[in-house]
Amino acid sequence: MRENELKIEEIEIDSLVPYENNAKKHTREQIDAVEASIKEFGFRNPVIVWRNADGLPEVVAGHARITAAKNLGMKKVPCVACDDLSDAQRRALTLVDNQTTMMTGWDEDLLAYELDVLADEFDMGDFGFSEELEPDGLSAVEEDDPEPEVTICRAKRGDVFVLGNHRVMCGDSTCPEDVEKLCGGVSRT
Repeated sequence: MRENELKIEEIEIDSLVPYENNAKKHTREQIDAVEASIKEFGFRNPVIVWRNADGLPEVVAGHARITAAKNLGMKKVPCVACDDLSDAQRRALTLVDNQTTMMTGWDEDLLAYELDVLADEFDMGDFGFSEELEPDGLSAVEEDDPEPEVTICRAKRGDVFVLGNHRVMCGDSTCPEDVEKLCGGVSRT
């Protein structure tokens, strides 16, 4: 594990160099949500920068936060440097920082609960949360969702199915007669 000391420094937004190969797309909706977050909570997540060959702070992670901060009239943003990384590591971190956050989802019950608790204090839609979840914690269900098709079971007690070297029986494992039938007439007791 790589150990490093994080030192936060305020850097002028205009001196930050956006990474020209940043593969992450940022929508207007996302930038609006980031702006709302900064307005409500402050700038709490520092930008990650790497000093390029010219010694300028090139953005590794935080492009959307910088755009939002600039839109809000901020002149400086908190940054942490990753100058100890190689160029390849810095490029990989740019991708990994975004990818790892996209690899998970929400626990919908807990999310619905938290959104419900916060509903009186915040309009969570300002932060990018949609109306997909009902306040009672249940996922919204379309009225037109089709009913699942019911499969009729044709197996009855005593039926034995041979699957290769395996035998499966519709029966009661506590009934000696069923166990004997499953074992091909050989008593296992």
